[in-house]
Amino acid sequence: MNWGWSWATVHIRRAVQAGLFRGDNRGHFTPDAGITRAEAVVVLARVLRMPTVAVTTLTPERRSFRPADPARIAAEPETGALLVTGEVVVVATPGTSAAVVAAAAERVGGRVVGSHPALGLYQIEIAAEGVAGVEEAVGRLTGLPGVEWAVRNIVIGGNVRCPRDTYWLRRDDGEAAPCRPAGDARLWGPLMLKLPQAWGLRTGDSVTVGIIEGDFPAYHPDLAGLQHVRLRADTPDTGEADHGAHVACIIGARGENNEGMAGVLWRPNLIGYSTATFLDIAEALEALSEHARVINMSLGVGWSDPLLLAGLALGPGPPHARVVREANETIRSAMQRALSRGVLVVVSAGNYGWPTAFASPASLSAVFPNVITVGAVDVQGNRMRVLALGGRDLAASNYGPEVTIAAPGVNIFSCVDPAGPGRKNRSDAWYDYMTGTSMAARFVAGVAALIWSADPDLTYAEVKSILVRTAAPASFDRPLGAGIVNAEAAVAATALGLIQKAQREMDLAETREGTARRAHLVRAIRELDKALRLNWEPAAKAVAHVLRAKARYELEDFAAAIDDCDKALVLNPNLAPAYHIRAAARFAVPG
Repeated sequence: MNWGWSWATVHIRRAVQAGLFRGDNRGHFTPDAGITRAEAVVVLARVLRMPTVAVTTLTPERRSFRPADPARIAAEPETGALLVTGEVVVVATPGTSAAVVAAAAERVGGRVVGSHPALGLYQIEIAAEGVAGVEEAVGRLTGLPGVEWAVRNIVIGGNVRCPRDTYWLRRDDGEAAPCRPAGDARLWGPLMLKLPQAWGLRTGDSVTVGIIEGDFPAYHPDLAGLQHVRLRADTPDTGEADHGAHVACIIGARGENNEGMAGVLWRPNLIGYSTATFLDIAEALEALSEHARVINMSLGVGWSDPLLLAGLALGPGPPHARVVREANETIRSAMQRALSRGVLVVVSAGNYGWPTAFASPASLSAVFPNVITVGAVDVQGNRMRVLALGGRDLAASNYGPEVTIAAPGVNIFSCVDPAGPGRKNRSDAWYDYMTGTSMAARFVAGVAALIWSADPDLTYAEVKSILVRTAAPASFDRPLGAGIVNAEAAVAATALGLIQKAQREMDLAETREGTARRAHLVRAIRELDKALRLNWEPAAKAVAHVLRAKARYELEDFAAAIDDCDKALVLNPNLAPAYHIRAAARFAVPG
């Protein structure tokens, strides 16, 4: 039996007409740039079961319950589920009056702020703050007269996940604060990138990332497992291991090891090369491009003229151009081989406020399509500028058409070398702040690897495209590329892309017969297998199960199709296509 795709394409076309997303007459769809994971879930749900409807927004006086205050939404540490703090939902015993519920609320120091008596639901505002305050109020309300259930007000979706590491679990004052308040200075960068939302889908295990640096520390608990290859000769302690530790931890500090912080990737394979010259960099590029999907270089030349720093030179001139040309030529062949192997190379733009054309390797993004050059922004989303006396920039992000994208780079908190200059015997020697495009480039390298962890079959060009088209738009005083990297949108677009690829394969299967048709269905199942390894919200996961059930049914794997339908219906009992496919599969099973 051939089910066809009419039930999906009808809703896709309706959604296209409503402006939800762009599509073509075959039912393929492409999310608009900047689509969030929550929006992707809505799209997927509509594809299968939601007709277009006229939307009426109720005014506050017509609503039964007070809208959730975004500032009061927090994540539960155990599951990452989001809930509204400062309030509790009471399910009243049948026949209970509003006055009885109000009295119960007063006994715990709360008050009724919303109600729907016909449903027996009451919204209780409580004085206690935070997740712990909600838990306490639930416990105290349970068992009071008129209260059948006291429950937390859970936010739809909210698939946020934060690591159980020191700086994600505690505020500066020592109080517990899972997922960190937005005002925390130590973790503003990850929060700007929406990493907790991205981690709700994927935490980046087992991706290999190469790091080319000056040096790395001999030991750091958050860099356990770093493979360190030294190309340079031993040198006096110059603090370069500080820089290496800082940027390596931004990419891949171990998540959930109860130590310090977590990187963009929680369990990556990190390979670090210590280098001193551009010949060393060429050798490191050649070696790393055989193993890594992403190589990061937060280093270079072309921006360290002391005359410019002192304000005695107007800008880069022929001598600077020569240095950059020589450096680029030294690594050109190694970069070409990295391109031929499909490796993405992420480099920092530089820190002296010059056009990036006068920096190496940052300027190579104009030559090699697999190079991403990264500029830096501050906490307000402005181009990084650190002002010196007299209003002159002490440091500023380089800029220009060579810059691909931007990321946080000012006062970024990360690991340092505990044996570095001035840190020996200090209790706070393990972590510190640094500023620069080096930090920004590490964030982008980490997000690129996070995308690859969600879909290992993507090409470097596809990963780069996802980063660029999902970047958060921003207005800068100088060109910094597409905007600020958005980890949540990038991973969501990757996840949605898996569904899109599966749909395309199943569409092609409709037009083929025999072995060719079977091959397309097998490829569709492979994409859906990858999608179902992600931590989707229930509505989206149910959709993926139904699509896989349909493909399995077409392959006459009826038992597996029934299993997928059962899993979909547990997640969403109202998913009509799951019932249809399940019924047909049961009918087809012998006996």
